[in-house]
Amino acid sequence: MRHRASIGAISSVIIVNAFLYLLSRDQTFVHIDAIAHVNKARGLFDNLEPGFRQLGTVWLPLPHILMAPLATIDPLWRSGAAGSLLSVVCFIGTSLFLYMTGIEWTGSRVVGWLAFLFFAFNPHLIYLFTTPENEPLMILCITGLLYYLLRWVRRELWKDLALAALFAFAGTWTRYEGWALAAAAVVLMPIVTRNHRAASSIIFAGASVTGTNLWMLFNLAFFQVPVQFL
Repeated sequence: MRHRASIGAISSVIIVNAFLYLLSRDQTFVHIDAIAHVNKARGLFDNLEPGFRQLGTVWLPLPHILMAPLATIDPLWRSGAAGSLLSVVCFIGTSLFLYMTGIEWTGSRVVGWLAFLFFAFNPHLIYLFTTPENEPLMILCITGLLYYLLRWVRRELWKDLALAALFAFAGTWTRYEGWALAAAAVVLMPIVTRNHRAASSIIFAGASVTGTNLWMLFNLAFFQVPVQFL
């Protein structure tokens, strides 16, 4: 627990200082996609026709839904911090998952620390996690899925399966790469599971396809074509 607290504290210091430094120089809100993500979150309520239709069909909805509460605050919306703050949280969460995955995989805290350090001191990733892009949330989903799948393989506790399924679902609502990742995990589930193979495979597959099915239903309901995003 002490080491996890240290990881959380160090990663917080790194990313918060990087965010404040880059924000003060207007460098976190310059990419056209970053601007569009925050505006889409704002458009859910600040629009001539507010509502879920403003999520559109191009990008998957979870990042914009999570940004939306902060995007109600004008200074956070105008600066892009409404989306950047979500990325900051994802940096801290990813740091913890990488550390815990290293320990879970090898039993060595040294490996956990190395996994964290290689991630947390990468300048390209530090910058990415100060911007309101959707990649930071996707990276968090990937590391969360990996960690809980590894725990499931070793312990086969239903709690770990449920959390792995939750991150798989979140990934399918974040970026389309999440669809491929969830499909790969569904294929692996009956291979790596020793007990309750059928039940765990059905539960995990159900959670994994729920995100894609809901997205197609959304497209059908608002745009009359279930694969409008293609």
